[in-house]
Amino acid sequence: MRNVCRRNESKKSVTKTSEVDAVGIDKGINQLNLQLAGMKVQKCIELYQFLCFESTEAILFFNPKPDETVEECMERRIALFTEASGSQAEGYKLIVPDGDPNNWYTSSHKAFIHRRAVFMKMAYILALEKMTTIDAKHASGDKDGGSFSFLMCCSQTVEDVYRHLGIPKMAATTLMDWNRIFRVGEAFPHVNQFCALTLI
Repeated sequence: MRNVCRRNESKKSVTKTSEVDAVGIDKGINQLNLQLAGMKVQKCIELYQFLCFESTEAILFFNPKPDETVEECMERRIALFTEASGSQAEGYKLIVPDGDPNNWYTSSHKAFIHRRAVFMKMAYILALEKMTTIDAKHASGDKDGGSFSFLMCCSQTVEDVYRHLGIPKMAATTLMDWNRIFRVGEAFPHVNQFCALTLI
């Protein structure tokens, strides 16, 4: 009789454990689905033209500080990129984690960060100029009307930088990726993965 009770209790505990595991798996799947959905929404936002810089889409895209507008954020970052891409050797420290306190950036790493700053400065300048209120032509479906999306600003930046500075062209989506990285903590991680993980 005792053995039967023990078997019943063990079956109940297995059932409860299975139920708990199932709940945990369901929660994990739901969280993953939410993350994927958020990524899809963010991807769509980045291809849209903004109705205005005060819109929720623009705020999500550029991620300004709580006490500044999107335009103020963009102007501040343009100044930051300008200084980082200037002639001073230490300019790169303005846009890397903690200002590179251990001097882990080689000359080639610094040149890479400098190039990113050049591209991002130009892209942000174009964005401030072009990403304005959508006009009536665009609203009516005219492809020639309306403002630029940020992707379009990145495409033009690649062409302009190549034409004026001779820097080789790259995919406009690369600049989009750089903006996604930079807007989180306003710093570009080290290109070496070991250094990047150590600096976190």
